[in-house]
Amino acid sequence: KSDNLPLSSIFCEDVAAALHAIGIKRLYSHQEEAVKAVKAGENVIVSTATASGKSVCYNSPIVDSILGSSGTTALYIFPTKALAQDQLRALQCFCKSIPGIDEAKHIGVYDGDTGKQKRLELMEHAKILICNPDILHVTILPRHREFSSFLSRLKYIVLDEAHAYRGVFGSHVALVIRRLRRILELAYNASSLQFFLSSATIANSTAHAQHLTGLCDWTVVNNDGSPCGKKTFLLWNPPLKQAAKRRKKKREEALLDQEARLLFRQAIQDEEEKEQEKEQEKQQQQHDPIRYQAWKGRQLQKREKRAADQRLRESGSVNERLSPIMEMGMLFAECVQHDLKCIAFCKTRKLSELVLTYARQVLDQMDSDRGEAIAAYRAGYSAVHRRAIEGSLFNGNLKGVAATNALELGIDVGALDVTLHLGFPGTVSSLWQQAGRAGRREQKALSIYVAFDGALDQFFMKNPEKLFEAPIEHASIDYQNPMLLEQHLLCAGYEYPLLVENQEEVCKEASQIGGGMGEAEGGNDMVFFGSTIRHLVMDLQKRTLLGRSPDCSGDLRWFYIGGEEKGGPSSRVNLRAIDETVWTVVDDITQGVVEEIEESKAFFSIYEGGVYMQQGKKFLVTKLDMKRKVASVRRADLKYYTSIRQHTDIRVTGGQSAYPDRAILPKDRLSLVPYGSTAQLEHARHSVSFVGFMKVWHATGQVFDRVDLNLPNIEYDTVCSWMRIPDKARALVEQENRELRAGVHAAAHALLNVLPLYLMCNAQDAGCECVNESETRWKPERLLIYDRQPGGTGISAQVQPLFGRILRAAYELVRQCDCKEECGCPNCVQHGDCPQYNAVLDKRAALIVLEAVLEREDEIID
Repeated sequence: KSDNLPLSSIFCEDVAAALHAIGIKRLYSHQEEAVKAVKAGENVIVSTATASGKSVCYNSPIVDSILGSSGTTALYIFPTKALAQDQLRALQCFCKSIPGIDEAKHIGVYDGDTGKQKRLELMEHAKILICNPDILHVTILPRHREFSSFLSRLKYIVLDEAHAYRGVFGSHVALVIRRLRRILELAYNASSLQFFLSSATIANSTAHAQHLTGLCDWTVVNNDGSPCGKKTFLLWNPPLKQAAKRRKKKREEALLDQEARLLFRQAIQDEEEKEQEKEQEKQQQQHDPIRYQAWKGRQLQKREKRAADQRLRESGSVNERLSPIMEMGMLFAECVQHDLKCIAFCKTRKLSELVLTYARQVLDQMDSDRGEAIAAYRAGYSAVHRRAIEGSLFNGNLKGVAATNALELGIDVGALDVTLHLGFPGTVSSLWQQAGRAGRREQKALSIYVAFDGALDQFFMKNPEKLFEAPIEHASIDYQNPMLLEQHLLCAGYEYPLLVENQEEVCKEASQIGGGMGEAEGGNDMVFFGSTIRHLVMDLQKRTLLGRSPDCSGDLRWFYIGGEEKGGPSSRVNLRAIDETVWTVVDDITQGVVEEIEESKAFFSIYEGGVYMQQGKKFLVTKLDMKRKVASVRRADLKYYTSIRQHTDIRVTGGQSAYPDRAILPKDRLSLVPYGSTAQLEHARHSVSFVGFMKVWHATGQVFDRVDLNLPNIEYDTVCSWMRIPDKARALVEQENRELRAGVHAAAHALLNVLPLYLMCNAQDAGCECVNESETRWKPERLLIYDRQPGGTGISAQVQPLFGRILRAAYELVRQCDCKEECGCPNCVQHGDCPQYNAVLDKRAALIVLEAVLEREDEIID
């Protein structure tokens, strides 16, 4: 409960008045607790629900402190540009009536879109500087001397949406924050820094704050005191096609009459064909016995094909469900028609465009004028376009948007009534984060989860308690990842010389040279980066990237000597593995730019003959200019859309033997790994090949044409750890009339599911070879885990010595899971990030595969 203290007793008069001006008369209990902790000089993490007023927890005490001490500055770090701009508007609105703070001069965003003149003004006059981790990494830290006026007075550092910093991206950010602390302490003598982290609900708030910043002492505020209205959560499983037909009685009777007539005609036709076949059979047998046997074989194939087609029609009519995309579109239209403000969350850009198109079609059929009151919101649109959509949704001009997870973070789009979710978003925390966008204050809210026909969604439809009882995931980062740590050590050495000797060595050397170097000019960097950096520094010295001063033999510091490239080594370290090369989509009639798409994602949506969609408008792709990277498109009124067909392959490029004859033991004999394994660590090539596309009718969702394509592959080099599956596994699986590929796919998922028990990684950091349901190509029989970013992330390198333990843990996970489904469940062999939607899985076959591999490993180790 809040103490209900008047604002004037907590803040100065100007801040209290500013809070009153934006409608805040009293603080919620969690806001009051956080503000008191900030004012007491503590590091604070607030982990409460979406729309609980977390920004008030840090804005109000920081502005109050700035007014009390004119020399104080604050650095706000947001994970995305869009969120930074949104918070800038909110902060300027809060400060506009406060004397002493010029919201245009003293508060600003410094990112890649900021003009040169504005950057110079912010460097000189900013009291609150808003940025993202990327600009901090590539600009502010390498050029920290240009920001000395701001950094020398810095007291507060805010990390908003801290739950977004997880996995490899979070590990990068954790090292960037350590570099920031290091520069502030060594170059600017900052001794009273305070950190404030805000986050959605996560399972490990304290540990996450410690790992992200390197600081031990934290005050955790997680008792949400904001009012909350009734939330209804609806699980929507699209009806079976046969069941849908039964509900349309008149239409069904007409169809049955028509079907009876067709069956009667078919029966007559079959009798005539049988008579013809008998006559042909006699003639063939008398004329040529060899050709007769060949003819007889063809007739058998035709009959078997007819029987297979009939079985497919029968199973399809019973087991296939109506399109979840169409269902989502109809629900979206229904919400808008009833004046309910909503967001329809979709996994991909294409799905968001399709949902928008279906919703507008439904609204047009109703003769509704609401079709223009909905839009799509996704990556690829210009910043101006996205800001316009956010503003329209906030002020009520738009009633709803079909969005990717770009709106999952806390961008303020006003009060929402409904959230729609097309498929499971990958994690429970993401689902609740999305659902939290609806229902502010004490308003009622509705969330609808529309299921795909995949195994994971259908499991939750059959077992809803498993979804609602599932624990919130941990936010995991690994700031000790050797590969990432090495990259950031070079960046740190460029920014300020490194010192990695222990205290005794420093004091001894300092006394010999009169105390002029070492400790006098900087502390030991193991405090910031850990004790493992000594070995890494030695390795970097061997590669002539770090070196000591040749002018002073007693100087123990390490300097960056890797070259004078523009921006320093940070320009080569990409925090998010974002592709900077883009394709430009151009209207060949108006020559206007429609959109820009990252090269790694371009061929998924633009290819000659394909249908490109933007805001519900359809464009036919007429030409691709590979040299200029320009796609020409033309507006077209089409009744279909297209879907790309691609294959993903992981090609191991290392040259070691296919199956080692002995175990590869850990190099560190004192490690926790009790045994080795035959797992190999190799370089690999990740390749996506585009084989063609399908044309799909909008009205029915039926594929009516397939077109071949000849496009270049999208490839990148990575690293993998893998282990061969013995031939015995295939024999055992086939004895039970099961598919080996389904068992291997499920076993690989089980490995990924237990990986967080041994490594601090995110679901998006590591991948396995997933099986496409329609794919019939041969693939190597192996269990493989690879790094899902170009160049690798160090995950596979850490997996290799642990592969034996991970394998045994995966086997126990599958064996002990009590689910009865053949395709398993999310607790054993289903994976929320499977690109094939958990198709082709067999839990029993996975158990056989894992057991066979373990037996083979034991034989080799013995």
